Amino acid sequence: MKMYSNNDGFYDEQSTVGNKHFNLLLLVGALIGGVVGFIFGELLITLLGGALPSVVLVGLYFAQLMFFIFLAVLICEKIDPRLNSRVWTTAHWGDQLKRLPLMSLVVFFALGCIFQFFYGLSAAKPILQVADNYIIAIDNSGSMSGSDPQKDRFSAVKSFVDELDDSKNVAVILFTDNVETTVPLTKVDAAFRTKIATAFDGLEPNGGTDIQSALEVAAQIPVDTNSTTMVILMSDGASFVDAQKITTEYNQKGLVLNTIQCTDNTFWRNSLLLDLSTRTGGMNYQISEMNQLAGTFSKILSGSTLSRVLLDYRYGFDYNSTLFAVLRILFIALIGIALSGAMSFMLYNLDVFKKLLIPKILTGVLAGIVMEFCLKDFWPAPPARLLMVLLFALLPTFFRAIIVRSSGGG
Repeated sequence: MKMYSNNDGFYDEQSTVGNKHFNLLLLVGALIGGVVGFIFGELLITLLGGALPSVVLVGLYFAQLMFFIFLAVLICEKIDPRLNSRVWTTAHWGDQLKRLPLMSLVVFFALGCIFQFFYGLSAAKPILQVADNYIIAIDNSGSMSGSDPQKDRFSAVKSFVDELDDSKNVAVILFTDNVETTVPLTKVDAAFRTKIATAFDGLEPNGGTDIQSALEVAAQIPVDTNSTTMVILMSDGASFVDAQKITTEYNQKGLVLNTIQCTDNTFWRNSLLLDLSTRTGGMNYQISEMNQLAGTFSKILSGSTLSRVLLDYRYGFDYNSTLFAVLRILFIALIGIALSGAMSFMLYNLDVFKKLLIPKILTGVLAGIVMEFCLKDFWPAPPARLLMVLLFALLPTFFRAIIVRSSGGG
């Protein structure tokens, strides 16, 4: 029977390697740990995304994720030791648990913060904060009777007009299957505020949703060529839109498009509205309750900023940036490399880190590519992050195969 060195002890081929090259328990355990970390991470983003700086948020996301993955691997090793002998694992179980907070929470919090800092550097670029003209396109299709039975969308527009300076101009478009310019572009003053207060009386939802026609009509409203114009579109649905045609026209005319998605589904973001706003230098807002609409208009008026977050979409003109695409892939790949290195250190198996270099790098790069291209294609962000997490969780399962192959050479 062959014996192999393991730092401060020896293990035999039979007790460590066994007859199987694949450790199902380790695979399932690591994936479960990853899913648990993903769930807690999404809760962090949902509950604290607007309250915490992005640097801290990304750091916390990776820290807790690695904690759950590492903990799952340690539990699997305790149940069925494969990377070290049972005697060795039992003797060092307490030491491994002591290393767990340091190697997961501390190390990966620091790495997440550092990578997000550089990825988001100089990213707080304001979108068009104060426009001269505001063109508001309101979905009044039949589905709005269920999404907005109290007609809060109209009340929000009235409140928005009340907040504007008298020097601004406002137009309002209602769209269903057809598009109607309910309020032509008009200078805001006391008389206009009185007019807008009753402009929507008696309007009832009906018909379908034609977003493309609404955006085309908005783009055709004549404005002073020396003025700045913002289009704000709100809808609870989707329709066919030639995004390339619309975004080209808007960019040529210098129109910034902000979109508001009215839905109670915070997991699945409307990729159409996100795509349109991102490609025209605007923002996409998602609200779950219509009473949040007035606050969303206030955010638009106060001037939101285009943040660049490692785990989320790139907005505005950073959308097509090759530099930030490469940086996202690089930083996520480095997280994968650090995961394997930290796991090797925690398991007292530093030799495994060297032998895992190629599959580790490839898996980390793949995780980065998945994040970049899924988000660029406007997948909902949570499923994209889940795929990244599952790829990270696969990394510990490579340990077993590498040890088996290397043991055979004596």
